[in-house]
Amino acid sequence: MSGSEALSIEPELVRPLKRSEYDRMIELGLFDDERVELVRGVLVKLSPQRAPHASTIEKLTQILGALLQRRFSVRIQLPLALSDDTEPEPDVAVVVPGDYEAEHPSTALLIIEVAA
Repeated sequence: MSGSEALSIEPELVRPLKRSEYDRMIELGLFDDERVELVRGVLVKLSPQRAPHASTIEKLTQILGALLQRRFSVRIQLPLALSDDTEPEPDVAVVVPGDYEAEHPSTALLIIEVAA
């Protein structure tokens, strides 16, 4: 099937993934060799990180870490459980400190996506 044929699929025939299904797939190792995130029920490939992108994230991490000094947590490229069908991995997210061992945070005070 070519890319143009895939675009002609009737929307009512598309079955979006739920976050719980996506999380289970991650646990099973289905995407160990791929960088993907779940957005509105669709798997989206993450772009490769080039040097300017990585450098910007590193600088943001240092600046935000110094500014926020333990009042908030700075999470770098970690999942946010935003809804039942969305679990992005933003470049930088500032969240309320907490124990996220059992579940990812579901809200963020600030989300930054670096376009470099």
